[in-house]
Amino acid sequence: MGISQQNNYSFKEKELNTNYDYNLCSKDSSLDTNSVGWSRNPKHNCHIKGHCFRKKKFNYWNICNQDYLFNITVTNFDYVGLISIYLLDIKNKTQTEESFKIPFAIGCTLPNKVYGNINISKKNFTLSISNNQDKTELQVYCSNFSNNTLKGKFIIDNNPKHETLNIVIPWSTRKFHFTSKQNCLPVSGELCIGKSKPIFFELNNSFASLDFGRGIWPYNTFWNWCSFSDRHKGLNIGINLGSGWTDDTGLNENAITINDKIIKISDDVEFIYNKNNMMDKWYIRTKNSNKIDLLFSPFIEKHMKTNFLVVKSDFCQLYGYFSGKIVDEDNKDLNINNLFGTVEEHTAKW
Repeated sequence: MGISQQNNYSFKEKELNTNYDYNLCSKDSSLDTNSVGWSRNPKHNCHIKGHCFRKKKFNYWNICNQDYLFNITVTNFDYVGLISIYLLDIKNKTQTEESFKIPFAIGCTLPNKVYGNINISKKNFTLSISNNQDKTELQVYCSNFSNNTLKGKFIIDNNPKHETLNIVIPWSTRKFHFTSKQNCLPVSGELCIGKSKPIFFELNNSFASLDFGRGIWPYNTFWNWCSFSDRHKGLNIGINLGSGWTDDTGLNENAITINDKIIKISDDVEFIYNKNNMMDKWYIRTKNSNKIDLLFSPFIEKHMKTNFLVVKSDFCQLYGYFSGKIVDEDNKDLNINNLFGTVEEHTAKW
């Protein structure tokens, strides 16, 4: 049931004034409706009080070049913290992942703002993310990444002219979510695993992306999501599309990035795929326009299932290549071919 059915008002998608900062919550911890909308730069303070064991906070950093993809996810659910480190060898189609839980998310503090700092130090793991006006520095250490030591250091460009998608999704005044989706961020750095040769990420062939989320979610949740950041015909092209979790709210998380410009897509999208065989081709298109018409061909699958008392999750993420057509801000068709990215399906009770 969407917010328009639960209350006597409904939201229409609007662009927020980026001359102002916005509080996600009112003093009574309900949604501040003035914050609902989207912006080209992160302007929200996501300080959420109360809602014990219902808050969902996560930072997902993804870094890739033509040969490797590396990502790290930090999640704070009040009752548990979850950290996941993942490496995909694209050419050899091999993947390595380590994850661990932190009871009651002790020491897993995540900031209220997108460019807040993160410092987590555990027995076998440290993560430092520091932000300043023009860059983000990410350093990670894990003493047991598939029986090897992992060390990584990355510098991510924070060009203030680079636009991102920042949006509040309102299910009701008591259930809501802010997300910052950032694609096509220039990145450089290196990753060292055991005694293997370092993996270098260079500015001319590497991109970072960020998925930042803070909110109070419904207990039952379903979503599809896809994202990519790649270079095509001299353009830096990124995409972020989702469906399911934003239904009936009046807003969505759909946008294209071309070079430093965000093109917001108000139309909802549909994901058409074979639920009995996720490795079949996926079709992703806008429902009521020709803005998006993509074919996704996966080559590797990551599947994780959790069933712990009242918390259940079925998560499938696939990596592969996107081809098809998107429409740019001048309403011109842009044909793309074999751009590397990801799609996922997630069903959760949390």
